[in-house]
Amino acid sequence: RVIRLQVASTQRGSNSNVPHKQCLNTVLTVLHEAHLCITPKVDADTLRRQDQHRRLNHSRCATTGLASPMRAILILLGLGLVESSGNRTPPDQPPNTRPTHSEIASAVQPILDDIAVEFNMSFQLGYADGISHGSGWGFASGLDDRLEGTPLLPSTAIPGGSVTKTWTAVAVLQGVAQGKLQLKTLAHTLVDPVLKAQNQTTMLELWHGDSEVERVTVRDLLGHTSGFEDYDNDQLRFFTIANPTRDFTPFDFLAVANKTRTCRRVPCPPFYSSINFILLGLIAQDLSGRAAWEDFDQLSVISASRQHLYDQTVFPKLGPCSAYPVSHQYAVAEVEPGQTLPVPVFWDMIEYSCLNGWTTGNIASSARDLAMFFRDLFQSDSTHPLLPPALVAEMREWRNLTNDWTDGYADLGIWYGLALFRCGEFAHIVVPGTGSRDHAILWGHPGSDYGSTSSPVCGWNDAYNFGICVLMNSAQGMNCSTEASTNLAERAGSIGSCLLYAKILRMHGGPWLDCYEYKPSATPYKSSTVGCAWEKDLPVCSGCQSTCAKCAPCGKNRRGSCEWCWTGFSPCLPFCENKGCFGQ
Repeated sequence: RVIRLQVASTQRGSNSNVPHKQCLNTVLTVLHEAHLCITPKVDADTLRRQDQHRRLNHSRCATTGLASPMRAILILLGLGLVESSGNRTPPDQPPNTRPTHSEIASAVQPILDDIAVEFNMSFQLGYADGISHGSGWGFASGLDDRLEGTPLLPSTAIPGGSVTKTWTAVAVLQGVAQGKLQLKTLAHTLVDPVLKAQNQTTMLELWHGDSEVERVTVRDLLGHTSGFEDYDNDQLRFFTIANPTRDFTPFDFLAVANKTRTCRRVPCPPFYSSINFILLGLIAQDLSGRAAWEDFDQLSVISASRQHLYDQTVFPKLGPCSAYPVSHQYAVAEVEPGQTLPVPVFWDMIEYSCLNGWTTGNIASSARDLAMFFRDLFQSDSTHPLLPPALVAEMREWRNLTNDWTDGYADLGIWYGLALFRCGEFAHIVVPGTGSRDHAILWGHPGSDYGSTSSPVCGWNDAYNFGICVLMNSAQGMNCSTEASTNLAERAGSIGSCLLYAKILRMHGGPWLDCYEYKPSATPYKSSTVGCAWEKDLPVCSGCQSTCAKCAPCGKNRRGSCEWCWTGFSPCLPFCENKGCFGQ
């Protein structure tokens, strides 16, 4: 049956604490949780957004087993979103309760199942209570290997990309805590001996004699104030697709990175660049006493007595992902500019290199382990702290990033400390009157590989003392029975992870989030028909050519010393290679 609710209508200029559209969105969210459907008469914009909720709830709206409609009504009454004795003021927040494993499981598993179907993606949720210092909890829904139909397990390690940076920072900062270096130490004094031993070069030589690189400190690397430009991600993506059996080493990254600088004098305004964390990786390798970068144990930041708790985390080095206990990952096939595919094709990246930038992005972990890591960083057991509190406080001194991709997002909280984002975007979608915006802020680090993602919901909540992380083993939604915009990474990943975070927040007595405030900004894959294809075999290229200028002559580097000059857009062979030095 249909339950009709008289929503407390608010007119423009009224004194209501909750605006009309926010009110309706919250009604829809509550009814979603109670497995209900409603059809109010609202304006076109609200109908559009209600339809998004309806699609998410389609499987439940079609069933007859409706769950506790009275609970939904009572929640709405308590929030003042349904008429009751003329009082529309939300009550004070309930106390900061500690949900149990069974309570979280019963609350989040239905959401995981819903979003896995809606977006045809696979999700993991990890939770770690700040009161306990034992193992975290993991939950999952969806498929791991789509060709075989095997499920994604809560314990499956998913490549998480740049969340690796926080681990790398902890390794270096542990050296600071031990007195082996300082944040103000000049980076080249630590990096150059490692570069000389393994690659016969120095930072000054790599940056073509630019003396400013020798003023860069360890703090500059950690906070992206070095002025170093990043590598070209598009080129690397196409190189990976064209060369699935080849690993792009740390020295390859350093060689091909843009050697122009983002400012003339260090320290520069913060500019996010993975090059900083490859250099930090060389410092961490040296601190560990290892002679080769491949031998650095990145899990060593966790004390030996607690490493058994992190049995779902690996750091792949050389070789394909299939050589490691990690999930399958699905990336959308690339096309030439302006072209369309008959159907979207998603490639299984399991046979491709899993190195992903080494200490800037090679972690593969479960959402449980990552939630536990951020819990252990911010709320360490006093007997096994990851870092002293003073250094954790240094990590939280944030500034606004200046990369082009942050344009227009400064008001959403694109702020960076030392290897930590202050993820404030959730503060901007708190439903007014339901709690403090600050209580929705996370301190953490998102990331992505070409076929998997660690969402912005991956970090630590100060207000309610818990670690949380959401992982996905595809770069975007793969529901090809609906319009393409549904499959945008911003929509599928952000809305899905937001719904899970919103549920956990409410279980702690936190504010409500309007997760459908996320607005896609990227271009989805181009398809002329409905439907999809999944492929595990490597792409076969025939007759592909690249448009290349003349490559620069080789320098001293054993590998990656050529200045690649690819200017084409071919998915088959995007780079101009100097056969005389590359690949030796």
